[in-house]
Amino acid sequence: MKNIEEFINEWEECSKRLHSEHIDFFINKDTFNYEDCLVIIDAIRKELENRGINGPKIMIRIQCGQSKRIQDWGELFWQLVDANTVPPELFISNNNFLDSSAFSQQIKHPNQGENIENYIVFYPVEDGFTRCLNIVEKEVPYV
Repeated sequence: MKNIEEFINEWEECSKRLHSEHIDFFINKDTFNYEDCLVIIDAIRKELENRGINGPKIMIRIQCGQSKRIQDWGELFWQLVDANTVPPELFISNNNFLDSSAFSQQIKHPNQGENIENYIVFYPVEDGFTRCLNIVEKEVPYV
């Protein structure tokens, strides 16, 4: 995995405000799945701990297409996650992530680990909603 130190350095230079990068910055692949995201969260967290930095929050957002209405996806949602064509985006911030008025529902993945929570989020756009999966660490307050 590459560029983790560079990413954290850039975040620190930006006064530790919200900073983001698509995960292809870290992993040289054409497609990404849920497990790739967990590996990156873990690697970023380990590098932060190695530097003695414990406060930042980490989130990855995977775009999963658009829909005309909010839907209850259940387990079928994981097919959309692994079929996404846009590289997931990693966010880091010392502050809580922006609250959203978007509809969200929590969803479990068999491999998510005990410190991870997943949220299907529907962001309003013209003509419907953009569906995303937001992967966050449990200690991160999320709305």
